[in-house]
Parts: sequence; structure tokens; C-alpha cells
Amino acid sequence: MKFLKPHGSATINDVKFSPLNSHLLVTSGSDGYFKVWDSRDCGYKSIMSGHGSDNELNCATFNNVNPNLLAVAGEESGLIGVWDLRMP
Repeated sequence: MKFLKPHGSATINDVKFSPLNSHLLVTSGSDGYFKVWDSRDCGYKSIMSGHGSDNELNCATFNNVNPNLLAVAGEESGLIGVWDLRMP
């Protein structure tokens, strides 16, 4: 069995599945990045990655109404980042 390290040696702080696209999930890590994954691709490569913080990101979630939006948060400044999957 092959184990993946989607955030390298960083800790994954949160994983959420999209409520509107059952094949998408998002992870947020202590490396300050979030990554969007397509489960149909067996999770070997993220379809989108973003640098959300110079510190760590503690949570991420998809929008319950718009399937293209997700939010990441949990960095020290208290900012919440909103990302559009159509504009990586």
C-alpha cells in the first residue's frame, strides 16, 4: 500500500468533502497551503493548491450554495480567505 504525503512533512489540519461535488475534497495544512483533490483521480495529484497563509491553516470548507467557492482560515491574523475554483 502506498501512503501519500499531500502536504509534505506538514500536518493536515482539516479535510472537508464538497456538499455539491461529491468527488471533491479540500485539505488545509500547517504549511499554510490548502489543496483541492478529485477523488476520481485516486488522490495522487491535487487539482488546485493555494498559499493561504505564511503560518498554518487550521480549517477549510466548501460553500453550501456555490460549488465553485471555498474558504480557508485559521491563521494567526484571523483572516479568512475565499477562493474561486474557476480562478486558480
